[in-house]
Amino acid sequence: MDRDVKINLVCGGIVALSGFLGYIVLPLATGDFTDLTRIVTSAMGRSLGYHMLVLTMPSWLITFGGIVCARQWGLDSTWDDVVIVGGINGIPLLMAFATYVIAAVGMALVITVSGPIETPLVVIAAMGLILLALLVGFAFAAIVFVIVFLAVGVGSIAGYTSARAVIYLWGSRSARQ
Repeated sequence: MDRDVKINLVCGGIVALSGFLGYIVLPLATGDFTDLTRIVTSAMGRSLGYHMLVLTMPSWLITFGGIVCARQWGLDSTWDDVVIVGGINGIPLLMAFATYVIAAVGMALVITVSGPIETPLVVIAAMGLILLALLVGFAFAAIVFVIVFLAVGVGSIAGYTSARAVIYLWGSRSARQ
């Protein structure tokens, strides 16, 4: 596996983990919501500063660190930058999508299994409820995707720009010496 792909996976995973901790684990631990059905409404009710702290700041720091480390390891092409920044933006979106699918399917299965449905009809009811949960849940998931895309995108653009500026200034200073 190429070094830029390794950096991509590690950096994107750290940003996705930050979002998972900030939007799922921390609210569960503090009691902001008591069941998993209010994750999205809890996230939508957060302030802009909270989104910046959970998604934008980590993506800025991780992008900055990833680009600077890539330069130190000799990865200085534009393609390396695209791979690293793409992973930092893509992996949190994949994590949000996976969370949406797991939550929709899980809720539909819990409703189906806990209801008074006869055994042969459970499969049909489960399929119908899963489809309904995916369709209805997509409206909420679209909001989550926009929040993640914008917050991580702004952070990664700022991190990439900052890293390029530091690398440029560092290179011009070392060239003068």
